Parts: sequence; C-alpha cells; structure tokens
Amino acid sequence: MYNLKSNNSGNKNFKFLVSSVWFSHTAFSAYNLIVIWVVLFITKKPLLAGFSDSLLTLPLMISVLVGAYVDKSKRKKTLAFISSLFRVVLVIIIMISIQFWPSIDVIITIYAATFLIGFTSDVVDSVRATWTKAFLGDKHYKKGSSEMSSVIMASQGVGFIISGILIALGFEASFLIIGLFFALSSVPLIMIKYTAYGTSKSIHTGVAEALTLLRKDKRLAEIIAINFVSNFSIGVAAILYISLMQEGYRLPAMYVSLIFGVIVLGMVFGSISASKISGKVGRINLLVFIVLGVSFVSISLIHSVYVLVLPSFLAGLSIGIESSVLSTLSMRIVPHEMMARIQGSMNTFGMAASALSSLIGGLLYQLFGPSYSFLMVGLIIISADFVFLAFRSLYYLQY
Repeated sequence: MYNLKSNNSGNKNFKFLVSSVWFSHTAFSAYNLIVIWVVLFITKKPLLAGFSDSLLTLPLMISVLVGAYVDKSKRKKTLAFISSLFRVVLVIIIMISIQFWPSIDVIITIYAATFLIGFTSDVVDSVRATWTKAFLGDKHYKKGSSEMSSVIMASQGVGFIISGILIALGFEASFLIIGLFFALSSVPLIMIKYTAYGTSKSIHTGVAEALTLLRKDKRLAEIIAINFVSNFSIGVAAILYISLMQEGYRLPAMYVSLIFGVIVLGMVFGSISASKISGKVGRINLLVFIVLGVSFVSISLIHSVYVLVLPSFLAGLSIGIESSVLSTLSMRIVPHEMMARIQGSMNTFGMAASALSSLIGGLLYQLFGPSYSFLMVGLIIISADFVFLAFRSLYYLQY
C-alpha cells in the first residue's frame, strides 16, 4: 500500500497531475473531432468517419490488462511519460502522410495511429486513476474527484472548441498543435515525486482479482452498466453532431466547435455542481438520464444550429453530473491497490463496448438522417433509465 509522506506532497503531486490531465485531454478531444472531420472530408462517408472514432476507444477492450500491469509496475511515472511522448510521434506521422501520401494511405495511417493513441492514452489514464486516489487520501475523494472531473470536462471543452479553429488553419497545422499539447502533457509528470509502489502479484492474478471483485460487488457491475449507457450516448451523439454540421447544415467546422463547446460547458457546470449535490444515487441517476434522453429527443425536432444550444447544454450538464457521481462512488468502493485494475475493467466492459457507438451513429445517420437518429438515441436512453431502477445496490446509496 502506498502512503503519502505528507498532505502537502500529495496536494502538490495532485496539482501536477491535474496540469498533465489538462493538456492531455485537451489534445485528445481536439484530435478526436479533427480526425472524424478529416476522414469525413476525404471519404464523404459518416460510417468511415465513425470507424475512426471507434478505433480510439477500441483499445479499451484490453484495458483490464493494462490496469493490471500498471498496478503491478513500480515505474508508473515512466509508463505515463513514455506513452505521452509516443502520442507526439504518432501525430507527426499523420502530418507527414497528409503532406506527401495519397488519400487511401492517409486514411490507413490515421486509423493505425488513432488505435495506438487510444492505447497509449489508456495507459496514461490508468496511471492517473491510481495516482488520483493515492494523492488525494481518504478524506478528499468527493472534492478531489469533482475537481478532476471538472478539469477533464473543461479541457475536453477547450479541445472541442479549438478543433474548429485548428481545422480552419489547415490539417497539417492542426496535428502540429495537437502534438505540441501532447508533448506539454508530459512536462508536469516529470515534477511528480513519490515513493514507488506496486504489487508483486502476476498480471493474471491481478486480472482475476479484479474480475472477482466485480462479480461479488454488484455496485461496481451497476456502475459499469450506467457508464456504458452514458458513454454510448456520447459516442453516438459525437458522430451525429459532426455529420449534421458537415453533411446536413453544410456548415464550417467552427460550428462543430460551437456546439461541442456548449456541450462541454454543460459538462463542466455539471461536474462542479455535483460536489454540492446530495441524495440517493438512484434518484440522481433517474433525473439525469431523463434530462439527457429528452434533450436528444428535442434535437430531432430542431432545424437551426442556434436552437441546438439549449438541449446540447442540458445534455452536457447531465453527463457532467453523472460522471462525477460515478467517479466518486468508484473511489469509495475500490481498494487503492486495485484502482487501476478496476478502472481498466470498467473501461473494458463499459466504455470499450461503446466503441461501437460511433459506427452505429454513422450508420443511423446514413440510413435514417439526423432527425430520426437523435429521436431513436433519446428514446433508448429514456428506456434504459427505467432499467436502472432495478439497480437496487446503487439506488439507496447516499451520494
């Protein structure tokens, strides 16, 4: 077990970690939207653009193995640092392909690099998960979790907002700036100083322990299910929004930045307000997903980009609150020495399955258009909300 020598050292390390997360998630979010835009621009196929987004989350299928290795390793700082720098190399390769290679080679390069960026980002996030709990200490989970969630949401918002500006500068310039942000995310990692810690158990044993905990603790299984629906809705909405702006409204990328900026602004407000919310988890979940589902249903009736602002903000607000609630519950439930493994398991069984969401979103758009696509997604979310009422292990927990 890792223990901080003092609260000050933990606070300082946590601040460095937050700084790294800011640059990392800003770059990751901007990369996500720009890659979708570039692939859609080259191929004119929302399904192929959605596939590029799916490749970013596909590595989460083995996230439980990554988490087990991170928990075992005593070189967590080295793992995070090397992974951060490797993302810079991958972005540079994409720049070269755009400048000199034919379109088909560019698409293949983007697909391969996107998968590897998803994998290395998972390594970084697994280290972040175990460090967050270690640096905060038992008394600061709720406040620290809310702060970290707010920073992640805000940095995602910045990434979404600048993506349109970067695209206007040109594809090569876009990836150059993204590479710079990935490089900057590695700098605060150098400043983090702590006593090395890890487990002596094998990766196989570590994975087995994580799966056993998930099987025995119904609360974690229910968190994974809720997390899946949340991430699925985000994945589908992302490709639907981008396709709607580029193919439906025929608007420039700046409008994608506008809408995603509004969504993440709502997510930031949701994360901040979550620390002030109290009550039974079940009731919070019920209200959050009703608002999220109704927001998507209302979008199906809207035909102006400016009117999209309100339901998009409410959707982001709902996701921000839910993200903070689930993050806080996870830190309360999971033992410190298993944090990376459980986070990896949640990614594998919850988020990784949502890799299909972008493909589904692209397919829905091609088959039914934007209105029916948003309507179907909204109704699915509302229906899932009533299924969550059966999650009794979480329902009566006090947040």
